[in-house]
Amino acid sequence: MQQQQLVECEDSSDEDNDEGRGAGQQKKKTEKAKWTPEEDEKLRKAVSTMQGKHWRAVANFLPGKTEVQCLHRWTKVLNPNLTKGPWTPAVSFCFK
Repeated sequence: MQQQQLVECEDSSDEDNDEGRGAGQQKKKTEKAKWTPEEDEKLRKAVSTMQGKHWRAVANFLPGKTEVQCLHRWTKVLNPNLTKGPWTPAVSFCFK
């Protein structure tokens, strides 16, 4: 019985709910999909064009992606200033 209630609750949340949104603003529909190499390249160009700011505008370059998804992909995966790999001995020393 409890499981059925959860399913009903989930089904009702799928409806488009535009409460709290201004006129003309709709929630972007997104699907969980892996980023393609082409999307990564579009994101790199969009971030360059927008100088790493205005994430809503950056997302407009990538249909189906939100500003949050674009920001996360850039800051956690694509940003060339990220340092990836094991910690240096100097950084490791800070945690001893």
